[in-house]
Amino acid sequence: MSCPHNDYVVMSCPHTDYVVMYCPHTDYVVMYCPHTDYVVMSCHPTDYVVIYCPHTDYVVMSCPHTVFVVMYCPHTDYVVMYCPHTDLVVMSCPHTDYVVMYCPHTDYVVMYCPHTDYVVMYCPHTDYVVMYCPHTDYVVMSCHHTVYYVVMSCHHTVFVVMSCYHTDYVVMYCPHTDYDVMSCPHTDYVVMSCHPTDYVMMYCPHTDYVVMSCHPTDYVVMSCPHTDYVVMSCCHTDYVVMSCSHTDYVVMSCPHTDYVVISCHPTDYVVMYCPHNDYVVMSCHPTDYVVMSCPHTDYVVMYCPHNDYVVMSCPHTDYVVMSCPHTDYVVMSCPHTDYVVMSCPHTDYVVMYCPHSDYIVMSCPHNDYVVMYCPHTNYVVTYGPHTDYVVMSCPHTDYVVMSCPHTDYVVMSCPHTDYVVMYCPHSDYVVMSCPHTDYVVMYCPHNDYVVMYCSHTVFVVMSCPHTDYVVMYCPHTDYVVMYCPHTDLVVMYCPHSDYVVMSCPHTDYVVMYCPHNDYVVMYCPHTNYVVTYGPHTDYVVMSCPHTDYVVMSCPHTDYVVMYCPHSDYVVMSCPHNDYVVMYCPHNDYVVMSDYVTICYYLINRYYNM
Repeated sequence: MSCPHNDYVVMSCPHTDYVVMYCPHTDYVVMYCPHTDYVVMSCHPTDYVVIYCPHTDYVVMSCPHTVFVVMYCPHTDYVVMYCPHTDLVVMSCPHTDYVVMYCPHTDYVVMYCPHTDYVVMYCPHTDYVVMYCPHTDYVVMSCHHTVYYVVMSCHHTVFVVMSCYHTDYVVMYCPHTDYDVMSCPHTDYVVMSCHPTDYVMMYCPHTDYVVMSCHPTDYVVMSCPHTDYVVMSCCHTDYVVMSCSHTDYVVMSCPHTDYVVISCHPTDYVVMYCPHNDYVVMSCHPTDYVVMSCPHTDYVVMYCPHNDYVVMSCPHTDYVVMSCPHTDYVVMSCPHTDYVVMSCPHTDYVVMYCPHSDYIVMSCPHNDYVVMYCPHTNYVVTYGPHTDYVVMSCPHTDYVVMSCPHTDYVVMSCPHTDYVVMYCPHSDYVVMSCPHTDYVVMYCPHNDYVVMYCSHTVFVVMSCPHTDYVVMYCPHTDYVVMYCPHTDLVVMYCPHSDYVVMSCPHTDYVVMYCPHNDYVVMYCPHTNYVVTYGPHTDYVVMSCPHTDYVVMSCPHTDYVVMYCPHSDYVVMSCPHNDYVVMYCPHNDYVVMSDYVTICYYLINRYYNM
């Protein structure tokens, strides 16, 4: 049938084998060919075209430069529609095997193909596109350079591919789909909803606003570099990968997911929420603001170097690794976690909170300010060399190791802890408080100021050679050892302790106060000034050879031995003692006050003559 340059054409050919209709330059065309084998319709340019071909084997429709086109071909085997430069196109092909729609440079396109095997839609440079293909096997939609609006709905579909680059507004809805791929680069607004879906892939670089919702889904991959605003929600998903480099604002929520990987570098603002997950990896460098929350997760890895602000919260997690070098502000909270590793070198401000955790390792070298709080933890290791300010609090912890060499200010508090080791050489100010602790070892050589407080402790070892100022306070302690050679000022106070050993050779000023002790040993050779006070002590031994000034007072002591050869000034006062031995050859001035042991004093004076 050929009807060029007509006003009105109507063609009806039901139950026909082969139909060809050619109506160019026509105003109004209506074609009705149900139960036909082969139909070809060409109407360009035409104002109004309607084609109705249900239960047809093969349909081809070409209507370029048409005002209004409506095509309805249900239960058809093969349909091809070509309508470029058209104002309005409506295509409906339910229960069709193969559909191809090509409508470039069109104003408004609507495609409806439910229960179709294969659908391909190509509408570049179109104003408004709506595609609805539920219960379809294979769908491909391409609408690049679309001006206003694209909507794609393909629920209960096997395979979906959507490409809409340089588009203003895109919405994709494909629940209960096996495989989805969405690509919308250089788009203003994108919304993708694919739940529940098996495999989802989204690529939207250089986009203004992106929202992706895929729950529950098996496998999700999202890539949105150079995007302004991104929101991703994938709860109850097996595998999720998100990459949003050079993005302004990113929000990711993936609760109850097996495997999650997020990469956002460099990004302005990132928020990640992944509770009840198996494996989570987050990489955001360099980013301005990062917030990560993964409670009740099995394995978490966070890497955020060169960031401004980072907050990580992972309570009730099995394994957590956080690395934030060259970051301004970092806060980590992981209570009730099994294994925690935190590394933040060259960071300004770091806060770590991990109570009730099993194993914690914190490394923050070259930092300005570090605060670590880990009560009721099994194993804690802290490493913060070349740091300005470090505060560590680990009460009720089993094992604690702290290493902060070349640090300005260090404060460590570990009461009610089983085992504590502190290593802070070349530090300015160090304070250690470990009351009610089983085993404490403190090593702080070449420091300015050191204070150690360990009351009601079982075993304490303190070593601070080449330090300016040292104060040790360990009342009610079982075993105390203090070693501070080449130190300016040392003060040791250990009342009601069982065993005390103090060694401070080549020290300027030493004061030892150990009342009500079982066993006290003091060794301070080549020291300027030594004062020892040990009343109500069982056993006291003091050795200070080559010392300038020595004063020893041990009233109500059972056994006292004092050895101070080559000393300038020695004063020993031991009233109410059982056994006293004083040996001070080559001394300038010696005073011994004890009527019971005056014979030992006379013997010493005799050998000095």
